[in-house]
Amino acid sequence: MQSYINKFNIAINGNRSEVLINFSQSVPQIPNQVANSAEPTEVPVETIPVANLVMTEEVAQNLLQMLQDILKDPSGE
Repeated sequence: MQSYINKFNIAINGNRSEVLINFSQSVPQIPNQVANSAEPTEVPVETIPVANLVMTEEVAQNLLQMLQDILKDPSGE
């Protein structure tokens, strides 16, 4: 199942053997009075957790390498 994310944070444990990546989606909360208002209004944002991943340092290094490789290749292959 695919999920859209637009935010993430990363942490590593003290002995650097495991990495935690939290993926989330920030979604604007548009109350009725904002939707019907002609004046600019600050819209509150809700952050919804999508996935929390814990991986070994080796898996994190492999993920890093694969992301670097795919982002370097303009064809995405």
